[in-house]
Amino acid sequence: MTRTRIPRIPLRARRRKTRRGAIAPRAVCAICALCTMCALWSGAAAAHPLAPSLLSISAQPDGSAEILFRTPAAVQRGAQLAALLPTSCTPRTAAPQIEGAAAVARWQVQCDANAWHGARIGIAGLRESGTNGLVRLQIGGALRLQAVVHAAQPMAQAPRARHWRETAADYGALGLRHIAGGLDHLLFAAGLLLLLRSPRRVVLALSAFTLGHSITLALAALRIAAAPSALIEPAIAASLVWLGFEAVRANANNANGANHKAARRAGRWAGGFGLLHGFGFAAALSEAGLPAGDIPLALASFNIGIELGQLAFVATVGGAAFGLARAGLRPAWGPRAAAYAIGSLGFYWLIERIFQTA
Repeated sequence: MTRTRIPRIPLRARRRKTRRGAIAPRAVCAICALCTMCALWSGAAAAHPLAPSLLSISAQPDGSAEILFRTPAAVQRGAQLAALLPTSCTPRTAAPQIEGAAAVARWQVQCDANAWHGARIGIAGLRESGTNGLVRLQIGGALRLQAVVHAAQPMAQAPRARHWRETAADYGALGLRHIAGGLDHLLFAAGLLLLLRSPRRVVLALSAFTLGHSITLALAALRIAAAPSALIEPAIAASLVWLGFEAVRANANNANGANHKAARRAGRWAGGFGLLHGFGFAAALSEAGLPAGDIPLALASFNIGIELGQLAFVATVGGAAFGLARAGLRPAWGPRAAAYAIGSLGFYWLIERIFQTA
């Protein structure tokens, strides 16, 4: 058996052949790195969508409005974004200015007085541009609409104008709820009943109290006057301490002269303490806020709700006391015990509120 001998190729020749007929390992690594970088860059670019558009409208009760329309400066070819406004508004668009990566247009429009109430507003061209948008509407400084619009729903509808009866009913009910939960205010009215036996004097003192808190409620709600809660709340509690003290003195001496002096003091001081209680009422109203365009109506309705609740409480307490007295069921020590209770609660609240605000 004859063996065939394979000729051996020198090592240098094999290296020359590798260089000529194959790609060097370093070149392969460089090409792979370059492809990886291109893939990562293209993926990052595709994963970063365009910024959403913004349509901000600041309208006035007469229908005029200032429009701010911000869109991405670079959108897909063939896409055109436009603001969708009520048909009565003119002009409907303005030339944008490039500000960084956004195209911003600002202009003023004049519309019908009620054009913005219940209006459908939005942004056209969202489907073609592949973007979303934010629509914001303010009327008289109050935010009425803020919604995200997209290709499937490019428009949003603003709430309709509220009827004045709805506003009056809502704020009247708010005043009723506040006075029903304000035990310190109700105890002040009850203390006037203990101190003033005559219905005429009770009516006059309550009228002075009502006038006082109506003045400060209006001033505080309209931001004409303000008082820190750290002073008002302890002062309201102190008014109960004073009222309880006066009621105890009046019941300790049933002489006409003493009662007459106490009644005159109560009549003078009821209006002054009403000023303090009005700032307390204003704190509750400030949490709810006042509707733009209906501030006088809301303020009056809130105050009326407070008065109705106060009168209902006074009528209930006074009627119950009168009925017990006529039936002979009211003990002689009852008025004095009630006066001590009012003064003691006022003193407790005074100490508690001082330490809470310290």
